[in-house]
Amino acid sequence: MRKTSYLKHIDGLRALAVLSVLLFHFDVLGASGGFVGVDIFFVISGFLITRLITGEIEETGKFDFANFYFRRIRRLFPALILVLLASSVVVIVLFTPETLFEFGGSLAAAATSTSNIWFWNESGYFESPAQLKPLLHTWSLSVEEQFYLIWPITLFTISIFKSSIVRIGLVICIGAISFLLNYILIHSASVNYSKTIFFLAPFRVFEFTIGALGVFLIDKNFIRFRFTQELLGILGISLCILSIVTEDKHSNFPYVYALPSCIGALLIIMAENSYLIRRLLSNKLVVSIGLISYSLYLVHWPILVFAKYIFLDVSSTISILTMFGLSLLLSILLYKFVECPFRNPRSTVIKSRVHLISISLLVLIFILGLSMRFSDGWNWRNLKSDEFDSTDSEHIGEMLTIDQINQGKSRRYKDLQSACTILTLDDTRRCHMNRPVQILVFGNSHEPDGFNMLMRLYENNSSVNLINFGTTNNCDIEIGSNFFSSKTDNLDCKKRFSILGQKEFALKITHIFHNTHHGFEYFAKGMWELMRIIQQNNPDIHVISTGSYIATTMECATLKNKFGSYDACKSKDVVDYFNPNEKINSKIPETKTLQYLYINKYSLLCEKNLLDSCITHVGNIPMFYDQHHLSYEFARYLGELIGRNYRQELIDAGLPDPIKDL
Repeated sequence: MRKTSYLKHIDGLRALAVLSVLLFHFDVLGASGGFVGVDIFFVISGFLITRLITGEIEETGKFDFANFYFRRIRRLFPALILVLLASSVVVIVLFTPETLFEFGGSLAAAATSTSNIWFWNESGYFESPAQLKPLLHTWSLSVEEQFYLIWPITLFTISIFKSSIVRIGLVICIGAISFLLNYILIHSASVNYSKTIFFLAPFRVFEFTIGALGVFLIDKNFIRFRFTQELLGILGISLCILSIVTEDKHSNFPYVYALPSCIGALLIIMAENSYLIRRLLSNKLVVSIGLISYSLYLVHWPILVFAKYIFLDVSSTISILTMFGLSLLLSILLYKFVECPFRNPRSTVIKSRVHLISISLLVLIFILGLSMRFSDGWNWRNLKSDEFDSTDSEHIGEMLTIDQINQGKSRRYKDLQSACTILTLDDTRRCHMNRPVQILVFGNSHEPDGFNMLMRLYENNSSVNLINFGTTNNCDIEIGSNFFSSKTDNLDCKKRFSILGQKEFALKITHIFHNTHHGFEYFAKGMWELMRIIQQNNPDIHVISTGSYIATTMECATLKNKFGSYDACKSKDVVDYFNPNEKINSKIPETKTLQYLYINKYSLLCEKNLLDSCITHVGNIPMFYDQHHLSYEFARYLGELIGRNYRQELIDAGLPDPIKDL
């Protein structure tokens, strides 16, 4: 069995993988599934590492674990360390404290090969955007490094079985368990399951084992037939290209959606003698790109992040070509002057100390990352006042501190802590179900903003009771013609939707205040169907639907700190949603047939519905601290505008005079 011979076409497959990732990250048309390049890398790693380990075990009867890990350190760490240090320098120069604070955590995680766990742990609806995470791509390196920790021990244990059929069966079982974990988590509908299966290593092991199977199959006689080789090559290339071109981001990846690219990669690996594969993947140019693929993967993402941070919009062809060219240049330099010298050092002294030097530098990088976290993003670099009055316009030019940003984000929920919810209807201290006006506040993650708007209008009105539903997010919902339900136990989804669907509850409420973002886009159709069914249960219910507002690609607080003005939050270069005609253009049937009062936020906040005229702050409080969820103060300000500008419409809808208590 050929365990150590060089397979040139695998470097060509690496080139295909890394180029697909670059095309995807640079948002090139036609590469919507380019992220599967990472999965192809996992298959390649599974094959090569298994080949190396089993080869040594078969030849010597033992395995040198220390030598294996020293070789992995020499192969991976020097280039990674240089990229981490270079990225740190750029971040220190460019980033504002709150973004440096976030970077520090990812830096410490990358230095300890746990960045996949870090990004999984911080992932969620309100996480900072990817374009402010220069080390986000290191999650896949951490998955690989974690795989390297367990796989040698696993294969060494499996090697006690002399039968190749038994060993293949055990590898298949390990992969099947990993795949089954995807299935279990997806069908349990647990919160953030999509992040879990994407980032954590146990859910990716099946991809490595697909590559590992190639080691046991590649030399089988039926694989070596000419016809078989060509068939494998055609199928393999077709599956990979098809995935790169047609795959798209969705919540259930990897799972079954990773299988075409992974199986395609395995077929290509086994088709080393295919004429098609030799022509496509074994030519000098493609192999050369494959050789620098690790360095190219390391440098391209920080370049993209820093370019977006500096220039905001890098979608033009010239920008993409420039970033690609710079990535290529830096990766060649990194490969030639860092990867190669440390992978096979000429000096035995350097060879024996590379691992010690690498680990020492990673410890220092880890400490550097922690210092950024524990000093609030090196807050001392900027002069700021300790406190400011949220209505004092003289302080608008001052930088927002991390504490102010975090407190601003959490302040959205301050009045919700003691508010009435659909689960506490029997709590007379929180819910006043005997009042004549019962308003169900209903929506997605923007539901709290709707509550804050209404609180500005009716918090002192003894005839109004506000009932919070608690968001439809993360609830798998089944909708029929006249019923709906949720089987998701997490976040009390099942219980909340059960109450919401009861006619008894519908008869208790007088109004639905529907507040969302993107609420008139077609993917929000389910929410409108729910309101239609609720109205069927009680035709007297009045529906009030507020529209969307601005959304940005970068957090408004960061834009304010970066440019010194809230005007940056309405720059065309960062606004990725502005749709004053959302109701007119909506393709949701219920937006045309349901009886409801539509409140257009754009007409209230943007003169003549023009982006550059939009209001983006109240005093020194931004419209939102993140990318689109309204701050507490801004939501209350908007509530007052609604009360004054939609006064008669609200009264006609059966609500008390909204400006009576203003």
